[in-house]
Amino acid sequence: MNRKTYNNYRVEENQPVTNIYAHLLQQRIICIMTPICDEVAGSVIAQILHLQAANTKQTIHMYINCAGGRVSSTLGIYDTMQFVGNPIATWCVGQATDMGSLLLSAGTAGMRSALPHSRITLTQPVSGLSGQASDVEIQAEEISRILDQVNNIYAKHTGRSLEEIEEVMQRHRFMDAEAAKDFGIIDKVLQFPEKYTNK
Repeated sequence: MNRKTYNNYRVEENQPVTNIYAHLLQQRIICIMTPICDEVAGSVIAQILHLQAANTKQTIHMYINCAGGRVSSTLGIYDTMQFVGNPIATWCVGQATDMGSLLLSAGTAGMRSALPHSRITLTQPVSGLSGQASDVEIQAEEISRILDQVNNIYAKHTGRSLEEIEEVMQRHRFMDAEAAKDFGIIDKVLQFPEKYTNK
């Protein structure tokens, strides 16, 4: 029997999907619900490419509740988001901290959203310098290069100047959904729908 793989889970062809993430992937929804590491990035990148191969024009939806993560892993996801031709709608559900906020901002313009009580945080990547003086100097140069990359990405997607982004990234900048909209991280704050009740 043929099998398909979704988010590291296999499901039988023509059988009901029992894994929730496999079901969501069938609906063209990708979830990032943990800090981003190499394994998470690999899974997300594979899902983006899978959805692109299935339909090169239909929107991909990325739901983010992420407390940050590894910069190199995040940039791998970012590059893939920019590489595919599909529109990518990003949605913050809970928090988008550090690298999570970078991916949130990287969605297609006009398609970046957050729920009303979301928290979005901008902060520069953690350095963690160690080793001999010569090694520390090399690491410092690499960190400076990566920080320049991150700052330029934020500037590109928020419409803010690079100088303003550099100033903001010196300290933690906590934002609610409305503040993130004003800053340019997202385009809209979602409103709760009216509940329908049987009377």
